[in-house]
Amino acid sequence: MSFAQGVCPEHRSDSSGQCSGLFGFSGAEGSDVGRLAHWPDYALDCRHRGHGRLLHRGATGGAVAGGVIGHQSGHTAEGAVIGGVIGGVAGGIIGHKMDKQKKELDDIKEAKVETIKDGEGLKVTFEEGILFATNSSTLNTSSQDALNKFATSLQNHKETNVVISGHTDNTGNDAINDPLSQKRAESVATFLKSKGVSGKRLTTMGAGSHQPVASNETAEGRQQNRRVEVVIVANDKMVKEAKKEAGTK
Repeated sequence: MSFAQGVCPEHRSDSSGQCSGLFGFSGAEGSDVGRLAHWPDYALDCRHRGHGRLLHRGATGGAVAGGVIGHQSGHTAEGAVIGGVIGGVAGGIIGHKMDKQKKELDDIKEAKVETIKDGEGLKVTFEEGILFATNSSTLNTSSQDALNKFATSLQNHKETNVVISGHTDNTGNDAINDPLSQKRAESVATFLKSKGVSGKRLTTMGAGSHQPVASNETAEGRQQNRRVEVVIVANDKMVKEAKKEAGTK
């Protein structure tokens, strides 16, 4: 993962608008992290004071419909699609397609599948223990059956884009957890690409321990926080076709 200084539109720490935090980016091949001035075109993980936010990634190389993840999103990968609800008849058409994919994904017993974005998106969660050994970013051999099924579903529904985010509990420190979570997300993306899923559809992010879904005060909560989340949303083509079918622009 590459890091560079850049402008954070959500946290401006001085009069020049420069954020003293670090931006981290990982996306489609050939993306230029140095062009941080054009932040709407890229997925940026601002780690200033650990608030870890995923910023909007533009249309090239796999878009995520929506805007900046706000605090109200709970800082999960689901926040990447907040603000992107299509709604109306077109949204219903997209939702129907997502329902069909959800039925496929529900057959993966190792995955928790949820409908998000008013039915227009899906979130798939894999617990750490299913995919990785402790403190490792190498996929378990036993995880490949689940990920094979997941890759097949993505191939069956190609008009979608995918955000893969790695998460840890708060054991250890950011220097360990942040890169580990990023490497885990990238390991999942690499596996999916090896099964034919286009890298242009995939965006990865490492959230470290900054986006918990449960309390880190208990062993059960820490287990829930150690996970990989995958958000699936309609790409531009699906949205345009749905609007055309619905008779809207």
